[in-house]
Amino acid sequence: MVAILPAEPAVQAAIQKQMAGSSPRHTMDSARLHIAYTRGGRPVEEMISAVVDCTESTGVALFGSGEPPPVNRSCHTNGTNIVRAPQGRLDETLAAMQQPHFQDLTKTWHPETPWFMKAMRDQQAGFDAATAQFNKAAAGIRAEGQAAEDRLVANAQAQRQQMERSTASAMAADQARQGAIDGAAHNTVNYSLDRKDYINPSTGQTINASSEYNHQWMSSDGSTLIQTNDHSYDPNGAVYPVSQSWLELVPK
Repeated sequence: MVAILPAEPAVQAAIQKQMAGSSPRHTMDSARLHIAYTRGGRPVEEMISAVVDCTESTGVALFGSGEPPPVNRSCHTNGTNIVRAPQGRLDETLAAMQQPHFQDLTKTWHPETPWFMKAMRDQQAGFDAATAQFNKAAAGIRAEGQAAEDRLVANAQAQRQQMERSTASAMAADQARQGAIDGAAHNTVNYSLDRKDYINPSTGQTINASSEYNHQWMSSDGSTLIQTNDHSYDPNGAVYPVSQSWLELVPK
């Protein structure tokens, strides 16, 4: 960048005329930028100029903040003018452009249809590429956000499952301890009362009966218990042979 210069007098005059009587919220300004660089291996200079048109508007202050309302400034330019010349010949080119014959020549300029159509296609291609890049970036952001959300959900589920397993394990251990306590107390009571638990092999029912007998026989209807110390005794066919059959209980 060689220099930043004010707009040409004619441009400044046009701006002042257009801004006469305009609202203070509407401003226009112009400047020129002199740059030098190498293009295709050849040193060149350029003069870039543009008119910037700005409009101010007052926004809404944040409720309760005590701050003044924000001022928004929207600016645009209708176009950028670029004059390029070989290095050392920019001033000569700019001076020539001010000659009447050059001004008359510019009035005859018009874009050729193939060039205009190519420019339109290039603009559309640039817009499509920018849109695709934006969509790709947005999709990446959405995918990253979804992945992060999935990780959070998975972690929450894993923590919940771990908590459920820990709770179930603690409850099972507590139930086992309580069962052992209850079993010990029950056995103590049975011992003090000369009682014992027996299992009915047919039904799985637990029956508490006197421990003073070696054999316990239960009727098929579950209503009658025969207790005996006679190892050879079997009530089947002998006691209520028609209405009942008998099954020996198993010590628990």
